[in-house]
Amino acid sequence: MRAAAVSLFFVMACGTPDPASSDASVVADAVVADAPTFDASAPDAFDPCPGETPFEVGAVDWTTGENLPGVAVQARGNGNVASSAPNGRVVLCVSGSGLINIRLSKTDYVDRVHTSTVEAIAAQYATGEAPSFRMLTTTDADALYANVGEVRSGAATTVIAMPTNATTGVPLSGATVAITAANDGAFTPDGAGIVSGAVSQADGKVLFLNAELGAGTTGASVTGPAVCEMPESVTLEAGISSVSMACQP
Repeated sequence: MRAAAVSLFFVMACGTPDPASSDASVVADAVVADAPTFDASAPDAFDPCPGETPFEVGAVDWTTGENLPGVAVQARGNGNVASSAPNGRVVLCVSGSGLINIRLSKTDYVDRVHTSTVEAIAAQYATGEAPSFRMLTTTDADALYANVGEVRSGAATTVIAMPTNATTGVPLSGATVAITAANDGAFTPDGAGIVSGAVSQADGKVLFLNAELGAGTTGASVTGPAVCEMPESVTLEAGISSVSMACQP
């Protein structure tokens, strides 16, 4: 089977863990870990979503990297919903075109809302890279913030920006990310937790803590790579709000 990953494409100026570290990319640290890439092979001849676009990911526990079964994955707007298998893998068929929001939820875990476009999902699927999406328990989310001396607000969100290589679909380092929503600072994962910084490292993640929900969306930008494509705006909801940027390194 092939692996799944998510990239976002709506032009705007300007992730995959391995077994030792773990979100659609690898985060190598004890506090912030997105699990291994599921299987990075070329797309199968089998079409799991005839007439629609496959959104294939693996759901994993943020801290342990273990695969999570029973994660509900739902596309807003077209009503499609799927549940992750015992190995954490899920394929959700999405229809239409343009902007789409996908919610991942599981009992005892913080909801994660991912902003993408159907075109970006198709492009990422074609790379053969499958990301894992990390899920945080409430306790682990609080610990993540405490790691850098912050207190998580239930009235705010944690934004995860995920720069990726547009050609290969793998996480992209060296990209400087910014969002317009007020927040408590940008951080990147390291071997011990997270450290202050807005430049993506090997795992391709930049986190913005306690981003204010405001009008429910925020702008995002990437500098460093020559050209990046992403949604024109990122949906913000309490819990975790994520977005991927496909960049030409």
